[in-house]
Amino acid sequence: MGLATALATLSVVAAMVARADADVVPVTTTQDPAVTKTVLVVGDSVPKSFVTEFAEIAAKRGYVVVGAARGGCPATGVGKVFSSGKRWKNACRHVVDNQDAGIEKYRPALVIWWSRYEIASRLGSDGKVLPLGSRAYFRAQEASFAERVRALTRLGARLVTVQIEPPGRDLAVRNPAEKYFLVGRTLLHRRDVVKGWNTFLARHRGPTVFSISIDRLVCRDAGSPCDDRLPGGEYARPDGVHYSDTAQRLLAPQIFEKAWRAAQLASASGS
Repeated sequence: MGLATALATLSVVAAMVARADADVVPVTTTQDPAVTKTVLVVGDSVPKSFVTEFAEIAAKRGYVVVGAARGGCPATGVGKVFSSGKRWKNACRHVVDNQDAGIEKYRPALVIWWSRYEIASRLGSDGKVLPLGSRAYFRAQEASFAERVRALTRLGARLVTVQIEPPGRDLAVRNPAEKYFLVGRTLLHRRDVVKGWNTFLARHRGPTVFSISIDRLVCRDAGSPCDDRLPGGEYARPDGVHYSDTAQRLLAPQIFEKAWRAAQLASASGS
């Protein structure tokens, strides 16, 4: 996918979300004319499903939301592999193109990064799989993260990562194999890897990159899997990963508000 194709894809998404014309042209922010009143969402299928809810919340602040998340893909754009080192076919090749197109066209003031595929297996520079959770593994992932963050913030955006929340009970019941959910077993059985990545994200406290945890918004306890029942008794994530429509309506305002406050966007943009 070239830049032109990525731009066309993003403009359609933005128009659908903002309920505007095909060419969405957000206004510049008050104090920083380098960026516009736009929020770019990157990550996997979970944030992708929240884009419409986020857009309705952002619209109250005069902001447009553009979706650049892709299901089953890491926001870093790192190639997907099984723990054996075998590569996935055509895995997530266009993630970086879509992100860069969104930055180039919309010059967002805020990027929300919500992705659990940074705890997947990966290859090292020698083409061999790195031991999951090893020092070499984390060094490689952190370098990939830093590279993508530089690209996403190069025109003035502030970036907020959402730390990986504990899975729900149904994921534990299914305990899926890698071929069905690449990071499922890591989420369930390698809390050291999840904690290590979240700790790395949490160290980012500005001035450009920030991080939030949504564990207390989603879970009633500190377990993993956690009790994510909603006030009405239904589980927030029927499959243990993806949020129901009801959960999205309840949680989206809280998640978006945490990201907004973490980025100190109001003081930065004058909005």
